[in-house]
Amino acid sequence: GFIDDGTAFRLEETLERAPTVEAYRYEFGGTIEESALHETDPKLAQRLVWEPPRDGAIYVVAADPAFGASAASDRGVVQVWRVTRRQLLQVAEFCANDLPLHQFAWVVLHLAGSYYRHPGRSHLILELNGPGRAVLQEIQRIMWYGYGSQTPAAIQNVLGAIQHYIYRKPDSLMGGGGMWQWLTTAQTKKMIMEKLRDAVLMETRLVIRSRGLVGELRALRRVGDKVESVGKTHDDRAITCAMAIECWSENVLPTLLM
Repeated sequence: GFIDDGTAFRLEETLERAPTVEAYRYEFGGTIEESALHETDPKLAQRLVWEPPRDGAIYVVAADPAFGASAASDRGVVQVWRVTRRQLLQVAEFCANDLPLHQFAWVVLHLAGSYYRHPGRSHLILELNGPGRAVLQEIQRIMWYGYGSQTPAAIQNVLGAIQHYIYRKPDSLMGGGGMWQWLTTAQTKKMIMEKLRDAVLMETRLVIRSRGLVGELRALRRVGDKVESVGKTHDDRAITCAMAIECWSENVLPTLLM
């Protein structure tokens, strides 16, 4: 197994101490403003919220569209983590399948914008594989031109404060050129999955509140030199969590240590 039974049991115990969850489904309209959130049963929810936005807090928003990071990732997932120098704490999660890419882009920006409160920050890391680049293009059209909105100036004012993840090779010199957003390869997946395991094993590093995420972590297996789900098990949430840790450790933490 990717994690041992003792760690899995501790994670499940932590779930019992999580705040009461608020559950929602999106009803999408022709524009961003015509879309709405409706409360629903947690079993039917697309979006789960354990903590509302806090003024001045720093958040990492990680997004993996369906069939982005792997063939087993057949659902679009967005997670929001409130971060400090020592910890990532899960505050919200979206998970759904069969979502058009423009609607997934709206969800990503809605969560990133909702969890931005000045003077805090909202950092976004997006998987570019599969439909990811098309999602990024949709996000850019919204951020740069207000496309899909009836009030583009207001949308751009909020979204302009979102900071995008910049990837730099670990062996590159400081200040070297980077790439916008995240691209999973065999090598980068190994790296972020080991970072994920390390964070999970450190009892105070990662506070998980999603039962689905804990279930996926329990189901991960080492197959040769790879870490992957087995059978029909999903890995969408686990990979999205690993991306959030990557964004925190490489883009956010250095700014908090200055």
